[in-house]
Amino acid sequence: MSASFQEKSTWIKLAAMVACMGLYFVIAVQMLTNGVRDFGAFGLIFMQMTVLMVVVLAAGHGVVAALGRQEAPDERDRLISCKANHRSSWVLAVGVCCGLAGLALSVDAVWVAHGLLLSLVLAEVLHDILRLVSFRRGV
Repeated sequence: MSASFQEKSTWIKLAAMVACMGLYFVIAVQMLTNGVRDFGAFGLIFMQMTVLMVVVLAAGHGVVAALGRQEAPDERDRLISCKANHRSSWVLAVGVCCGLAGLALSVDAVWVAHGLLLSLVLAEVLHDILRLVSFRRGV
């Protein structure tokens, strides 16, 4: 069974997210361990990684669209996405609770911000993985 456009799109999104945000977090951890606490420095790196991710997503989707036909999401695709959202949202919720606890414990705001961003990225990665598993299982 060949992959649908939605499945290929999910693979592209997952690869772009892991590569670009993974690189951002590697750089951010190095900066944090070197004592950088200026949000502007992190913001510049984050914007660069975001632009890179947009370029990778646009190029990947352009190639997939050029090589095959793009079909609109059907009921199965919507159900898969809904189930994946439901099953991955707890990661973001736990991250937000930990961020609130960090603020209550006077943890440095730059650490809290990166913890919140990490929980968002992990939730999206889990969402994409769950979608891919569902596509392969034929749910």
